[in-house]
Amino acid sequence: MKNRIYLDTSVISYFVARPSKDVIQQAHQKLSKEWWRECRNKHLLYISVYVLGEIEKGNKAAAARRLKAIEDLPILDTSESVERLAAIILKELNIPEKSRLDGYHLAIAALNSQDYIASWNFKHMANSRVRRIFKTVCSDEGIVCPEIASPEEMLGGGI
Repeated sequence: MKNRIYLDTSVISYFVARPSKDVIQQAHQKLSKEWWRECRNKHLLYISVYVLGEIEKGNKAAAARRLKAIEDLPILDTSESVERLAAIILKELNIPEKSRLDGYHLAIAALNSQDYIASWNFKHMANSRVRRIFKTVCSDEGIVCPEIASPEEMLGGGI
């Protein structure tokens, strides 16, 4: 059975980015490419209007590469339920206004029955504190919580 995986903007950005001089970013780029090759056809990948909005920003050539990479991926539906759950997540995780879309990524993935959220965003998504609080929020709302993992964790865990 194929896993349903919501792609956070960070995975797409690292996948298509020009090689970085920063060693950590180089590693994320390499792992994103490897993950994309191994998982692209093995799982069902999804994005959202929030991802589209983020990847369209910035350098036009880079935005075009990001858009090309995800052109055939299904876009998850948004709703008032996403707005409501995102508001709870933002409050519980104390996510700052400038990063508020992170709460929306979590909410839309949970409400659309994703098995995983793939993300390199360790500040507001792929860390133990967020995972713990997100699971509690989902449980309190009666929603099955998707696992949040970096592409590196997914590769290492055989996902």
